[in-house]
Amino acid sequence: FLMHLMLISKNIPIKNIILVIDTDILNEIDSKTNNKKTPKFNITFKEFFEKKSNNIIDINKFEKSFVRDKGKDLVFISSGHGSIDGLENSKNNTYITYDYFENNASSENRTILLMSQCLAGAFHHLDTRKNICVIGASEYEYSVSLDFFTLCSLFGENSNSFYQALSFFDGVAINPFLFSFFSASLYSDDLMKYHRNKNLIHIYKYTAASTNKILQKVQRRIDLELSTDSKSKEFRPESTTVIQSPFLLNKNLASCLI
Repeated sequence: FLMHLMLISKNIPIKNIILVIDTDILNEIDSKTNNKKTPKFNITFKEFFEKKSNNIIDINKFEKSFVRDKGKDLVFISSGHGSIDGLENSKNNTYITYDYFENNASSENRTILLMSQCLAGAFHHLDTRKNICVIGASEYEYSVSLDFFTLCSLFGENSNSFYQALSFFDGVAINPFLFSFFSASLYSDDLMKYHRNKNLIHIYKYTAASTNKILQKVQRRIDLELSTDSKSKEFRPESTTVIQSPFLLNKNLASCLI
């Protein structure tokens, strides 16, 4: 939802936005959120996705039904599960793979992938000669999701209102990399005061640094809890080290994208 809202807020035309989703989840979202209304638009989340998308494609049908317009750039933003095999489609245990995007890319137009799933490094080795840029939330690690309210503390005294407006329900978790990217894209003038050109590489640098800062706080909190719980200390090496390494493929292209 945050990524979709970011596109609308940046005045990306609805005709250029395609939502790829498990339609079972879409059909149930209003009941899960008790018909909560989205900020600014005063419509439910399901209505938001339907009205603010040019087309909605079920994840099962994406690879067969989506036809790329060869005359346009493609920006693909993922928010789901992944493995070293690619972006996971849990409905039928298949994956949207590295090969799919490379085969649909060309040197004539740009392909930009923002991959937030676990093991996004599966997409780190695409052929950049085809004008491909990839930003990944985690290299070969499992990405972390954190309580949304904690992340909203970035907005200081406005954190509670920000959280209430944008969360599906209390206790919802979100990938800190996606949250940082959302924040850097919409509030770049406040967060990146010293960069006149807010191009993609600057947004990535802020996002990666912010994500690591958030995860370091999580690690310190874990260490503090372990220091007061002697029974847990022996498990620390296996289960309590927080690692998530963002990456950027094709810095040259990223420096040209606004």
